[in-house]
Amino acid sequence: MFGYSLRILDRYVTTQFLRIFAACVLGVPLLFIVIDLVDNLDVYLGRGLSRPDVLLHYLYEFPNQTLLAFPLASFLSSHAAAGRTRAADQLHRARAHRDRAGHDPARGRGHRGTPVEG
Repeated sequence: MFGYSLRILDRYVTTQFLRIFAACVLGVPLLFIVIDLVDNLDVYLGRGLSRPDVLLHYLYEFPNQTLLAFPLASFLSSHAAAGRTRAADQLHRARAHRDRAGHDPARGRGHRGTPVEG
């Protein structure tokens, strides 16, 4: 029963991580692009570039910005997922369930570090 509960908890934490990661991978590059656009708007206007040219530039720049956003997205999503599970107190409940059972099946040892008998 404990193994099944742990799989559900792992699936929940992974789902929380992937949701936030996907939002960050798409949202952070857009934020980078908006900041770059505001910073370089006078340059684009000074050169007389049209809107389609500027949009095409940022369309081609989006994959590079996405690649640069991966470390930040993984950092933000791991901390947010851990914070959400901590706030909902799920990790504490999972540990309490393990302690009530008297041993950790993943380690094969008892509560005080003694080997578990079969």
